[in-house]
Amino acid sequence: MGDPHRLPRWARGIVIQRRDHLLPGRPGRGKGLGKKLVSHLEEVALEQRIQHIIVILLDDNLPSQRLLHRMRYEVWANFEGIAHFPDGDRGHMYMGKHLIK
Repeated sequence: MGDPHRLPRWARGIVIQRRDHLLPGRPGRGKGLGKKLVSHLEEVALEQRIQHIIVILLDDNLPSQRLLHRMRYEVWANFEGIAHFPDGDRGHMYMGKHLIK
């Protein structure tokens, strides 16, 4: 058997969805928590030999987009208008980063 903490080959491309809307009032906004969370995720991913990280967010989430751009994530896709809310439709944006080339 291999290392029990190592992910199987099929799971090395992990999709992460950040759920800001679950935090009422967004208590961590502007305190660097998002950067710490993404940095930690990248460290763990590298330890697990994960090659890519994909972040899915709503396309109107500008603070998260700015954070991810600063951390060298790129927009890989934007599916406009597929997320339906009472106040209007939004797109799902996929931002990604290659960790291992």
